[in-house]
Amino acid sequence: MNTVGRCSTIGIARARAAVTMVNMAYNMKRWCWLDRQAAIA
Repeated sequence: MNTVGRCSTIGIARARAAVTMVNMAYNMKRWCWLDRQAAIA
């Protein structure tokens, strides 16, 4: 296996991990907002 293919795969995995972390942060923020709305109602 050449190093170019492996670096590309690592880059894709790193990008996928970054998107996953951003998505989790967004979902936690949204969950907290929904929880506050339920507490107010």
